[in-house]
Amino acid sequence: MKHSYGRSLTYLIVAVFFAGAVIIRFNLIAGKIGMLKNTFPGEYEKYGRPVTIENVKLGNFSTTTKVTASFLNNNKLEAYVTHETRNILKKGQRFYAKFDDIKNISGKISQVESKINLVNGLYKIELIIEDRIKHATNLSDIPTLIEIKNYTNVKTLGSSCVLTDRNGDFVWKISGDRVNKVPITLLKKSKDKVMIAGNLSVNDSIVSAGHLFLSENQKINIIDKKTGTSL
Repeated sequence: MKHSYGRSLTYLIVAVFFAGAVIIRFNLIAGKIGMLKNTFPGEYEKYGRPVTIENVKLGNFSTTTKVTASFLNNNKLEAYVTHETRNILKKGQRFYAKFDDIKNISGKISQVESKINLVNGLYKIELIIEDRIKHATNLSDIPTLIEIKNYTNVKTLGSSCVLTDRNGDFVWKISGDRVNKVPITLLKKSKDKVMIAGNLSVNDSIVSAGHLFLSENQKINIIDKKTGTSL
């Protein structure tokens, strides 16, 4: 009987020991989870979410179309375009081209054919180079940008600043160390720049990177793009 009692007491002590160990382990894990959970929100609350910015600028904005050209001679390029592209081109429009051996060629469209080329089913255009090339080459496949329309004194931003939700396009505007959502109208868009209208002024600071998890009146920490440190 005494032997049975002693064994039961041993079992009880072991059970209490293991229960205590489990509780201590659970508290340690919960504490670590709490630390992880609170670390970043706490830092964001104190320092603000890291973002980079750029300013609304007033300047020129060009819409362009891209064609592939080749040399006709030392002062002229030619390209073949679709019917859709031909309809937006006209004599006098400026073009810009860059390639390996000769840089920064520019000029104007001198001719837009009205008749389709029966061989390739496209329309020929000719482009006059402003500064005659000394030695014409047979180089083809020259990426060429033709300026469709040029706008002056318009508000522009980098494309990365503009976001879209179910209500339309918007940006995060910075006021002090906080951000606010501002709806905008996107007028024109190029590869890396947009022309905008809306409740923004020239030199307004806009978030260009770090949009994730931003919310209205969120505190932010502006990071210098070059150094990666706070401004």
